[in-house]
Amino acid sequence: MYNSVLQMAVVFAATAIAYISIIEGNPLPVLRKILSEKTFAVYLVIMFGVIGIDVIELNLERVLKSSVTWDFTIPIFRLEGGLTEVLQKVFHNELLTHLTVFFYVFVFPVLVWVAMAVFNRHGNKNMLKKLLLVFVLNYVIALPFYLLFPVNEAWYSGTGVELLIRSVYPAFETQYRSLSGLNNCFPSLHTSLSISVALLSIHSGYKRLALVMSASSAVIVFSTLYLGIHWFADVTGGMVAAMVAVNFAIVWVDGTVPVIARLRQVLNILNKQGEM
Repeated sequence: MYNSVLQMAVVFAATAIAYISIIEGNPLPVLRKILSEKTFAVYLVIMFGVIGIDVIELNLERVLKSSVTWDFTIPIFRLEGGLTEVLQKVFHNELLTHLTVFFYVFVFPVLVWVAMAVFNRHGNKNMLKKLLLVFVLNYVIALPFYLLFPVNEAWYSGTGVELLIRSVYPAFETQYRSLSGLNNCFPSLHTSLSISVALLSIHSGYKRLALVMSASSAVIVFSTLYLGIHWFADVTGGMVAAMVAVNFAIVWVDGTVPVIARLRQVLNILNKQGEM
């Protein structure tokens, strides 16, 4: 069971090193490159800044609470019925609960960090840019929905779905909840970010990275439903957000579409003029 912050930090670090070892073999060159590469540190700071915006959104949500009085939970439940409850009851197993909690809480953030570390290790700045842009875009897409399209978590909707994560991670509501509102369900960021990393890993051509990230993202998506947190609609929305973010990032960074390439040229010219 996960309780203390120190325990959580140790498990996160061990998971990250294990993933790097599986993908790269020897984790030491990857870790050394992380400590010596300024770009990695800058990107990491930007990502933490984006997560900070998520916290601001939760506070803004409280301010707008009196204005945003609508709730899309019931329409979504009517649309898909008891699918989430059925899935949970069919697969309910103590070992599976422990596994899915581990993937939901620890592997999810590790995927982004490890992908960035691997791209950094190989000096692939092109993929680093795409990963950073995808990370930002996922939040840009999701945050307006969290503010204006409130959907309660499945277990909180009185539909027979249980929050299974509590049995393994008792402190979930006090430690994890500060980063995730009860009605911030659609789209699922766990789904969109994990699938985004998997798609980028496939795009990168690193076969082992692609295999590990794809398998991990599949487990994470399943865990969001099995643990009673998300609806199938949230997962679908997350998949769409991932595809939009990844395709836009690839097009933007590579400049393969004339309109995007021209826009990038104009922005570069404006930046140069601003520096003069």
